[in-house]
Amino acid sequence: MNAFSSVDTAAKALTSGNPESGFNKKAVTSADNSSITGTAAWNADTGGHVISVSQLAAGQTNTGKELKSSDAAAFSKGMNTFGIKSGITTKTVAFTINESDTNKTALDKMANAINKSNSGIKASVISNDKAGTSYLRIDSDKSGTNSSFALTDAAGDAVTAAGANTVTGSAKNAQYTLDGTQYSSQSNTISIDNGKVQITLKKAENKEIRFSIGYDTKAITNNIKTFVQEYSKIADYTSLMNGGTSGGSQFFSGLLFDLLL
Repeated sequence: MNAFSSVDTAAKALTSGNPESGFNKKAVTSADNSSITGTAAWNADTGGHVISVSQLAAGQTNTGKELKSSDAAAFSKGMNTFGIKSGITTKTVAFTINESDTNKTALDKMANAINKSNSGIKASVISNDKAGTSYLRIDSDKSGTNSSFALTDAAGDAVTAAGANTVTGSAKNAQYTLDGTQYSSQSNTISIDNGKVQITLKKAENKEIRFSIGYDTKAITNNIKTFVQEYSKIADYTSLMNGGTSGGSQFFSGLLFDLLL
């Protein structure tokens, strides 16, 4: 009977020797969830911390020139080749401009070539149908200064024609102080306690925010409720097989739920 298997699973979730047990699970409680949130592994150390965030990590953004979408492509005809330097990696990207290509077509080709290069950046063409213009936007895949990038023409003039090397948003690292010590991070998700606790930084307000790692009382409550529900199914089944009713299990469930609330 599946109910017996479900009770066994629910009971294991209440076993203290099981790392996944509700009694072992830990949680991060933040004084301001709009500024920081977090998760904790079952074996994370309990305790309180104070954090202050002065800067969030951000990726780099480049914004190209606005070009008339339907005009003849302002790019060199034929093969256009350019380099993408992202972090410590440089990749060469190429695409072809035909005589009949418009600026919009050329920008689409350039964006597709960038996106197929797996160079740590992604490109999109932003069009304004009312104004009849289009431009190229390029963003780093990740945040942090290690993901900054630069584009350089090798053959043709695609980068220059598109204005693709114009930085409009610089890559930044997160800057924060944790328990009195200053840190920098490439990401807005930071690790403490040897990776057992993950904290997500959401705002940079230069104010102290307290958070704590403790036992997850919600997980304990939910595991107990699940056990009660599964046990009640067996109680109902056994009672009905013996010619009784299911009322006893309903009383048992209600009593335990009242205690848990």
